[in-house]
Amino acid sequence: MSLNLIVVDDEIDIFVLYELFLKKEIAAGLISLNCFPSASECLSYLKTSTINCSSSLILSDINMPEMDGYELLEQARNLYPELPIYMVTAYSREDYVQKALSLGGQGLITKPVDFNELKELISTHFQKKV
Repeated sequence: MSLNLIVVDDEIDIFVLYELFLKKEIAAGLISLNCFPSASECLSYLKTSTINCSSSLILSDINMPEMDGYELLEQARNLYPELPIYMVTAYSREDYVQKALSLGGQGLITKPVDFNELKELISTHFQKKV
């Protein structure tokens, strides 16, 4: 079963980086990449899809127009309490980490995303090598 990696970021150029750095894993069927330019589009996807929480992961930017990543975290947590969600931000501040954790997030990933660290996080969290 492949990992359903859900990336939410209003800077859509970032999606190309995920595709480039994970192209081997995507091509091998280890990762299915779903990218959304807004929290509301991601929520629509979550509401209309059947998400397997044991093989899915959300990486959401915090600062986005309309709805920020924290709101997405809260609403996604209501839909799928067991779904792992990490906040992604350029600001590695302790209050950001604490807020993400208090809302049920797994943690914070800083931008620019270190894709080797991301692969390690995925391998550790899902006990599968990517």
